[in-house]
Amino acid sequence: MAKGGFRGHTAMLLTGLAIGAGAMYVFDPEQGGRRRSHAGQKALRGGHVARHWIACKCADLGNRAWGAVAELGSSLRDRHRSIPDDILEARVRSQLGHVLSHPGVMSVEVHDGQVTISGNILPGERSRIEDRIRKTRGVQNCTIHVFEREASEGILDLQRQSGWSR
Repeated sequence: MAKGGFRGHTAMLLTGLAIGAGAMYVFDPEQGGRRRSHAGQKALRGGHVARHWIACKCADLGNRAWGAVAELGSSLRDRHRSIPDDILEARVRSQLGHVLSHPGVMSVEVHDGQVTISGNILPGERSRIEDRIRKTRGVQNCTIHVFEREASEGILDLQRQSGWSR
């Protein structure tokens, strides 16, 4: 017998047994109709779930495309106009909220497109601030005065400063 032949015959036997047992289970004259109906309902439900998933993904893709077009239009519109300081400050604070653990403790000052950010941050957050502010529309120049504090010493102080302690 060839090497591995016994395993191949055993696998074929087990596969045949599984197919036979499945056929007996589905085509049983007493319970087979209920089982086939149940399997059909499961397949129908799977189709509905798949259709819903595809519809959600298509809607998400459409929304992302529309957002990219809107962002491009806004950046072209804002390219040669000055943004009021209060709107620019709100944009900067919004961006800080996406990248900082405690954005409420940050001080943001804006004057004619010049942004100054100061406060205490956790280690590693400075580069995320720089990346986000560089991409924020309307910011002409940004000065960052932050102090990195370790999580063990800084979290309670940061929470107290932001008003989140209880």
